[in-house]
Amino acid sequence: MKKYILVLSTLVFSASVFLTGCPGPKKTEPTPQPKPSKVRYEIIQDQQSAFTGRTMPLPDWLMAALQGSLLQYGTDPEGKKVVYFVIIEKSKNLDLAKQNAKLNVNARIAESIQTLVTSEAAKVFEGDQDTYVQYIQGAIGILAKNVKIIGLIPVNEYWAELQEYLEDSPRDKYYSYAIRYQMDSGTWKQLLSGAWQQTKQQKPDIPEEAKKKMDNLIKQLSESL
Repeated sequence: MKKYILVLSTLVFSASVFLTGCPGPKKTEPTPQPKPSKVRYEIIQDQQSAFTGRTMPLPDWLMAALQGSLLQYGTDPEGKKVVYFVIIEKSKNLDLAKQNAKLNVNARIAESIQTLVTSEAAKVFEGDQDTYVQYIQGAIGILAKNVKIIGLIPVNEYWAELQEYLEDSPRDKYYSYAIRYQMDSGTWKQLLSGAWQQTKQQKPDIPEEAKKKMDNLIKQLSESL
C-alpha cells in the first residue's frame, strides 16, 4: 500500500542532506532567495507494511536522529543510563543498506561524537577563536577517531523503500535503513575520557589553559547522563 506522509517527507529530506554533507557557507550577495524545491517522498513499503499492508509511524528515536540527534542520551528498559547511537544508510538494495550501516558503524559514531564535541567546544571557546581554531578544532577530529568503539548492543531498526519526487516528477527510488545501538554509561565515560587523554599525548602543543577547558568539557559530556 502506498502512503504519502508529509512529516516523513521533511525528515527524510533533512536526513539525506546530513548523510551527503551540508553545503559550505554562501557569500552574502544581494541576490533573490531561490524558492525551496518541492521534494517529497512516497513510502512504497516499510518493514511493517511488507507484511501487513499498513505503514508504521516513525519511532521517536528515528525522528530525533533525522533532525540531527544521532547520539542520544537515555535509559534502557531497566532504567539504567545509556547512550544511543543511530546509524542511517541508503541504497538501491535493502541488504546492501543494512550491510553498509553495520560496516560503517565506527565511522558514523566518530562523526556523531565529533559533531557533539565540536558544538560544545565552540561555546566553551567563544571569544577565544584563535586557540579554538589553531589547537582545539583539529584535536576534536583526532579525539573522535581515538574513541575505540566497544560495548555496542543493537536495540532497534527501521527500514523503508522510498520513491523521491521533485514537484510531480519521480526521481530516485531507494531503501533507507536505520539501526540504533546502545552503550552503557560507564563504557561511554571510559571511552570518551580515554580518547581525550590519548589526544593530548598526540597533540602536546595544546596550551595548558585550553587543555583545562577541554578537560572540564569532556568530563561534563561523559557524566551528563
